[in-house]
Amino acid sequence: MLEQEAYISNGGVTEETVAKWKKEHGRVWELDVPVRDKVHRGYLRKMKRHEFSRASTFISRDEPYKLGEYALENCWLGGDEEILNDEDLFIGAAFQAGQIFDFPKGTIQEV
Repeated sequence: MLEQEAYISNGGVTEETVAKWKKEHGRVWELDVPVRDKVHRGYLRKMKRHEFSRASTFISRDEPYKLGEYALENCWLGGDEEILNDEDLFIGAAFQAGQIFDFPKGTIQEV
Protein backbone atom coordinates (compact mmCIF):
# COMPACT_ATOMS: atom_id res chain seq x y z
CA MET A 1 0.00 0.00 0.00
CA LEU A 2 1.39 3.41 -1.00
CA GLU A 3 1.46 6.19 1.56
CA GLN A 4 -0.56 9.23 0.61
CA GLU A 5 1.56 12.33 0.06
CA ALA A 6 0.99 15.05 2.67
CA TYR A 7 -0.97 18.14 1.69
CA ILE A 8 1.17 21.28 1.93
CA SER A 9 -0.58 24.37 3.26
CA ASN A 10 1.57 27.42 2.53
CA GLY A 11 -0.97 30.23 2.48
CA GLY A 12 -0.87 30.47 -1.30
CA VAL A 13 2.80 31.48 -1.48
CA THR A 14 4.09 30.94 -5.01
CA GLU A 15 7.60 30.27 -6.33
CA GLU A 16 7.53 33.79 -7.76
CA THR A 17 6.82 35.22 -4.31
CA VAL A 18 9.71 33.27 -2.81
CA ALA A 19 12.01 34.52 -5.58
CA LYS A 20 10.90 38.11 -4.86
CA TRP A 21 11.58 37.64 -1.15
CA LYS A 22 15.04 36.22 -1.88
CA LYS A 23 15.86 39.23 -4.03
CA GLU A 24 14.60 41.62 -1.35
CA HIS A 25 15.93 39.92 1.80
CA GLY A 26 18.80 37.70 0.62
CA ARG A 27 18.24 34.41 2.38
CA VAL A 28 14.80 32.90 2.93
CA TRP A 29 14.00 29.80 4.97
CA GLU A 30 11.12 27.41 4.43
CA LEU A 31 9.76 26.16 7.76
CA ASP A 32 7.58 23.02 7.81
CA VAL A 33 5.44 21.78 10.68
CA PRO A 34 3.99 18.37 9.73
CA VAL A 35 0.80 17.20 11.44
CA ARG A 36 -0.67 13.89 10.28
CA ASP A 37 -1.42 14.26 6.54
CA LYS A 38 -0.84 18.03 6.35
CA VAL A 39 2.34 20.11 6.30
CA HIS A 40 1.98 23.67 7.54
CA ARG A 41 4.61 25.79 5.78
CA GLY A 42 5.86 29.26 6.54
CA TYR A 43 8.70 31.42 5.27
CA LEU A 44 11.23 33.42 7.25
CA ARG A 45 13.79 35.99 6.14
CA LYS A 46 17.25 36.42 7.59
CA MET A 47 17.55 38.61 10.63
CA LYS A 48 18.67 42.19 10.39
CA ARG A 49 21.51 43.46 12.55
CA HIS A 50 19.30 45.24 15.08
CA GLU A 51 17.12 42.13 15.41
CA PHE A 52 20.12 39.88 15.87
CA SER A 53 21.30 42.12 18.69
CA ARG A 54 18.12 41.31 20.65
CA ALA A 55 18.13 37.66 19.59
CA SER A 56 21.69 37.22 20.83
CA THR A 57 20.45 37.63 24.40
CA PHE A 58 18.39 34.45 23.95
CA ILE A 59 21.42 32.68 22.46
CA SER A 60 23.66 33.67 25.37
CA ARG A 61 21.04 32.50 27.88
CA ASP A 62 20.56 29.22 25.99
CA GLU A 63 16.83 29.85 25.47
CA PRO A 64 16.07 28.13 22.13
CA TYR A 65 12.29 28.51 22.40
CA LYS A 66 12.43 32.26 23.06
CA LEU A 67 14.93 32.62 20.22
CA GLY A 68 12.60 30.84 17.81
CA GLU A 69 9.58 32.76 19.08
CA TYR A 70 11.45 36.02 18.44
CA ALA A 71 12.40 34.83 14.94
CA LEU A 72 8.79 33.91 14.11
CA GLU A 73 7.50 37.25 15.36
CA ASN A 74 10.11 39.35 13.58
CA CYS A 75 11.18 37.45 10.45
CA TRP A 76 7.89 35.95 9.22
CA LEU A 77 7.33 36.68 5.53
CA GLY A 78 4.23 34.62 4.87
CA GLY A 79 2.79 31.16 4.60
CA ASP A 80 0.20 29.21 6.52
CA GLU A 81 -1.02 31.69 9.15
CA GLU A 82 -2.21 28.75 11.24
CA ILE A 83 1.43 28.41 12.35
CA LEU A 84 1.16 31.80 14.04
CA ASN A 85 -2.36 31.32 15.39
CA ASP A 86 -2.41 27.73 16.65
CA GLU A 87 -0.53 27.29 19.90
CA ASP A 88 0.77 23.77 19.18
CA LEU A 89 1.93 24.67 15.67
CA PHE A 90 3.57 27.86 16.94
CA ILE A 91 5.50 25.98 19.62
CA GLY A 92 6.67 23.36 17.10
CA ALA A 93 7.69 26.07 14.65
CA ALA A 94 9.47 28.15 17.29
CA PHE A 95 11.87 25.35 18.16
CA GLN A 96 12.81 25.10 14.46
CA ALA A 97 12.87 28.83 13.70
CA GLY A 98 15.75 29.41 16.09
CA GLN A 99 18.00 27.58 13.64
CA ILE A 100 17.96 30.36 11.03
CA PHE A 101 21.00 32.02 12.56
CA ASP A 102 23.71 31.09 10.11
CA PHE A 103 26.24 33.90 9.90
CA PRO A 104 29.91 33.79 8.94
CA LYS A 105 32.02 33.32 12.06
CA GLY A 106 34.75 35.86 12.66
CA THR A 107 38.01 35.30 14.46
CA ILE A 108 40.06 37.60 16.62
CA GLN A 109 43.65 37.40 17.82
CA GLU A 110 46.13 39.70 19.40
CA VAL A 111 48.79 41.01 17.04
